[in-house]
Amino acid sequence: MVKPVTLACGHSGCRHCLATLVGIETFPKCPLCKAPIGTDVTLHVNVALDDIIGDFNVKCNKSGCLWKGKFHEHEQHLKRCGKFQTACANDGCGEMVARERMAAHTAQCAKHKLPCQQCGRKITRESFEEHTASLCSNKRVLCPLSCGTSLPR
Repeated sequence: MVKPVTLACGHSGCRHCLATLVGIETFPKCPLCKAPIGTDVTLHVNVALDDIIGDFNVKCNKSGCLWKGKFHEHEQHLKRCGKFQTACANDGCGEMVARERMAAHTAQCAKHKLPCQQCGRKITRESFEEHTASLCSNKRVLCPLSCGTSLPR
């Protein structure tokens, strides 16, 4: 229960879960007593319960991470946890990689874009060789008459 809210019936639950319930159910009801919640309800955080939960001792649930702390510190930890899986930001990749390995992944990712020295365009690593070998419009080639002059393609 990340952010506890209390319903009119007195029961408490996770704000995200109850907001989802209110969003998908036509006539949402309290999961415990089945009292109607209503679709226009505002879910306010139960501050007292949130303080109690925030003081719980927890540990990171990411495999291999040894972090331990208070529950209210876990969100900050997850923002920097090296074991947290995140999607590669390179357009078209989307591979899930541990934050601590992202730099190494990016350095070899086929979808990472590199600048072409000839035309300045950014080309994906997987297409770079073909681009520089035959597609780049600014690539200079040696004169076919073998005079040694470098000419635009």
